[in-house]
Amino acid sequence: MKRYIKKFLFISFSIALVSSTCLISSCTKDVITPAVNNNGQYLNSNKGSSWDYTIDSAGNTSKVEVTDSIVLAFGKKFTNFHNTYPSGTVYRNFYTYQDGQYSMMITSAAGTQQELIYLKDNVKEGDKWNNTVTPVSTPLLYEYEVTGIGGTRMVNSLTFSDVVRVHCTIASINYQSDAYYAPKVGLIELEEVYTTSKYSTKLKSYLLK
Repeated sequence: MKRYIKKFLFISFSIALVSSTCLISSCTKDVITPAVNNNGQYLNSNKGSSWDYTIDSAGNTSKVEVTDSIVLAFGKKFTNFHNTYPSGTVYRNFYTYQDGQYSMMITSAAGTQQELIYLKDNVKEGDKWNNTVTPVSTPLLYEYEVTGIGGTRMVNSLTFSDVVRVHCTIASINYQSDAYYAPKVGLIELEEVYTTSKYSTKLKSYLLK
């Protein structure tokens, strides 16, 4: 159970990524068609775009790459982002941007598709929203708050401007995170606290198509 929740929380995406923000490996079958351009200011879904992240201080890494497949859900087209670890483990995470909202598609252990909105356009500091999803059997309430707008942040010697910081809380499992998003690039850093454990994910390099 703990391992399954950790896979769900790590954003990889998740956030989306997302988050931030908070991801689960999807079991949904891909629709193998050319990936559509669902780009937003903080999401690049062009095939071949990739991001390399460092995880914690142990030298662990992960690589996220946009693939050529989509999944249709909730009247939207979610693009497949492959998250690959040095061990060879690959998680498939699905993201989309539409109507000013950034969301990821989550498939529960029971196979139910759910949508998690992890970021929005034109936000201001103090803006809040929430989502409830059920990754395993217990519903989890995700509470988001924008805690920073327009700042500059250095991550692994890379400097980013106009950064948006979003705080996420899942009180029922004692989870909190701070996700940092840069225009065009997307997620540049994720700081997580899950019970007593801390996790840090930082962008090392990226290639945008």
